Amino acid sequence: MATEESQVIAQVLGGDIDAFGFFLRRYGDRVYALLAGMMGDGAEAEEATQDVFLQAYNHLDSFEGRSHFATWLYRIAYNVAQSRTRRHRFRTESLDDMAREMPDIDDEQIAVLFESTDANRLQLLDEALDSLPPDDRAIVDLYYFDDYAIRDIAYVVGQTETNVQTRLYRIRKRLYLYIIRNEE
Repeated sequence: MATEESQVIAQVLGGDIDAFGFFLRRYGDRVYALLAGMMGDGAEAEEATQDVFLQAYNHLDSFEGRSHFATWLYRIAYNVAQSRTRRHRFRTESLDDMAREMPDIDDEQIAVLFESTDANRLQLLDEALDSLPPDDRAIVDLYYFDDYAIRDIAYVVGQTETNVQTRLYRIRKRLYLYIIRNEE
């Protein structure tokens, strides 16, 4: 863990409540972006962001430093989003069924989706990302947009590294399928 963060944690645990603002300034926008991506609703993501930081503050004494503080914080955010979106059912079954029937897709084909500068393809990618269930969206955001390692994503989502790798492959396959189906 970063020395600066260790010092701030010690200050907060020592009674300096205002020192916690350091984490809000450092991670607030990113936590909000993760939640907005998972929840699809900016206003609800704002409320959830407040919940995340409140929970982090209230449980700061349980942070053991085995991971980066940001990873611990993102795990709290992931759990908050999961609990808030449980009541919403996402309909991706038809894409999942079609993806299972498709032959394996080369990683290079999928990588092109995330590197494209074509406006139409970027629009389709945004739509495809918005169609993902919240937990899948979190994995994509952490991997592609935050450059998190599979190990750290596994910690955030509470799964094994193998499960995260498998899910990431299936998610990319669904994204690819969505874009290919809608480009025609």
